[in-house]
Amino acid sequence: MESCGRPVPQQVNPTDYFLDLVTPGVRLDASDHFVACFKEKLQPQLCDRVNRALYQQGATVEEMLLAKPGARLGRFAVPFHKQFMQLLRRKLAITMRNPLAIALPLLLPVALGAVVGAMFTGIGSKDFQDQISFIFILVTVLGLGGMQLMPIFIDERQFMKHEASESLYTEGAAVLASFCVDVPLGFMGAAYQV
Repeated sequence: MESCGRPVPQQVNPTDYFLDLVTPGVRLDASDHFVACFKEKLQPQLCDRVNRALYQQGATVEEMLLAKPGARLGRFAVPFHKQFMQLLRRKLAITMRNPLAIALPLLLPVALGAVVGAMFTGIGSKDFQDQISFIFILVTVLGLGGMQLMPIFIDERQFMKHEASESLYTEGAAVLASFCVDVPLGFMGAAYQV
């Protein structure tokens, strides 16, 4: 600011003083003075640098990718296993942050198992004909058990479709990462239910 004829006075915060100088309408307003200084001192240098840069050939996308260690040319910048590991870390972090993502597949089957167990207490000692209704209800409840996760799957699918369309990762890596987290949770819930 000294080179523009506006030195910072003693015992004054330089940032506050500068903001007062460039704020139009205040007592110390010197914004027009700074615009004139810019046009006189800096604008010619900047215009010269911009004109030189316009005629200088930059690196292509392929050259920039190949300059980075471990990068490769192709639709995806990283191999499948790196995509999968990153997506698995993200899926685990999101699942751990969302209490419903853990509670629904584990606690709901326990509650259903308790209700079905109470309804069919002693079913093992009855005739086979009487046991068929229990088996039917058990298979139906186990088959429909995954439906409580459907809203979570639909939300994840929305993100996955947008990100996969940008070639951030393959759909297969996203599906495999979800499978590695959701299926063990589902199996644990089904085991608790039975």
